[in-house]
Amino acid sequence: MIRMALDAARGLEFVHAQGRVHRDMKSLNLLVDGNFSVKVADFGESRDLAPQIMTKGIGTYLWMAPEVMNQQEYTSAADIFSMGVVLWELFMRILPDRKPDHISKGIMPPLPAECPKDYRRIVSMCCDPKPTKRPSSQILAGLLTEYYKTITEVALTTVQNAVKAEVEEEKPKPPPIGPRPVSTRVGSAVFTSSTQSEAMSIKTRSSSMNKPFLAPPAGASPGSRSSPTSPLSNSGGAGPRPLPPQKGGSVRVKPTAERPVLSEDKFV
Repeated sequence: MIRMALDAARGLEFVHAQGRVHRDMKSLNLLVDGNFSVKVADFGESRDLAPQIMTKGIGTYLWMAPEVMNQQEYTSAADIFSMGVVLWELFMRILPDRKPDHISKGIMPPLPAECPKDYRRIVSMCCDPKPTKRPSSQILAGLLTEYYKTITEVALTTVQNAVKAEVEEEKPKPPPIGPRPVSTRVGSAVFTSSTQSEAMSIKTRSSSMNKPFLAPPAGASPGSRSSPTSPLSNSGGAGPRPLPPQKGGSVRVKPTAERPVLSEDKFV
């Protein structure tokens, strides 16, 4: 729609650059091809710009500027008012309902609230009741060019974001990453645990299982044994500390001759 409006504005700019006034600018005189490109047509009412000798009240009522309707002198600004009516048509897709008293006062039907504010501003500038406040065809073409670039960039960004979001949704999601396994070597065996604390626990248990049994010191009863961490009953090495008496009698350490005993001097 905006590109069609821009084509019409550029065609009108070319007409005015030749020093002529179209005088019957309306949607019925705009030709559209298969690519929706617009060409300005019907120059039967066009004249060289000479306000003093131009016919008053020429044109089509629905697209007529108020100064033309009121039989006053007019310039190329009358074509700009008619172009504003065409812009109103492009957005509304209907012919404007303009009564004769509205035409003579330059009153246009309002655009709906959903109309973009930039487009609404351009229409209002073209349809200003005072001819001197309307933009020239060159300025109008420039305004529509900038507006066309803006909406094109916004549309392109919107499409790119939509495609990117769709691609992200289709990507396979990686599995959740858990804690890295910890390997612990104990002798020739390797234990794998999920956390460092479990690895330390395995190492501690293995260490305690591999502690050697030491031979009892001299003078101790045969078959008795102690670990490097077991305290002796006295400094003289008289044997292991006896267990505390329990109810019903005492507990004695029985010799275990069948288990091999290592000598202390092997660890010196």
